[in-house]
Amino acid sequence: MSSETLRTDFLKAVRRDLPGALQEADGRAVILPANRDQVALAMALAYQNRQALSVPGQGPGAAREGAIPLDLSRMADVIKFDEPSRIAHVQAGMRVHALEDELRRRGLSLGAHSSARDYGVGEWLALGAPGARDNADDPVEQVVAGLELVLPDGRPVNIRPAPRRAVGPDLVSALIGARGRLGVIVGAHVVARLRVESTPVGYLFPTREGAEQALAWIRGKGVRPIRAYVEDAPEGSALRLKLATGE
Repeated sequence: MSSETLRTDFLKAVRRDLPGALQEADGRAVILPANRDQVALAMALAYQNRQALSVPGQGPGAAREGAIPLDLSRMADVIKFDEPSRIAHVQAGMRVHALEDELRRRGLSLGAHSSARDYGVGEWLALGAPGARDNADDPVEQVVAGLELVLPDGRPVNIRPAPRRAVGPDLVSALIGARGRLGVIVGAHVVARLRVESTPVGYLFPTREGAEQALAWIRGKGVRPIRAYVEDAPEGSALRLKLATGE
């Protein structure tokens, strides 16, 4: 059976089983599911019809030729917020900036750099959470308490928030940065932190190695910056820190 026939059969099945979720124009198709069940059904149909999907977080150029985009922008709500634990259960299509705005009203923050603001939460995590605090200061796996995903064959998986396990496989860590290869993230339980007053500090070093050694020394003294990074500068390398006021 030709790939074109498989594609036609797949689109026919989506129109039948997911009314309103398929947008078509100028020979292009996009699937816009409204919830996890619709994502699961779309992926199951794609699996059965051998139709490739382009999923959030794959990165540029990663999708196969003829892949149909799976767009989660309709799934953009905060489902629940737990005040004592400061854990927000959010749908994967919610933009990081929208989540930050919601958390700011509670005096909280996700701690993501502005470079991450336009990603959907699921896409952001699938890409490895670019713009998050450095793993040496705050491992991104500790920012994510649980995940909901759909496997490539359409089966849903729910990794509930729980104390981090001392033994056994850490599925959350495996999924963050996996770029959709293991499944599509459709929801996340993210841990917010209190917003604090901060002071930006910068140091210039002749070499990048010197700046990185200084950062390692600072961390070795137990200082955990809100944000820390090394960047190239005209005169060498700059160590940029954002420190909680009083640190």
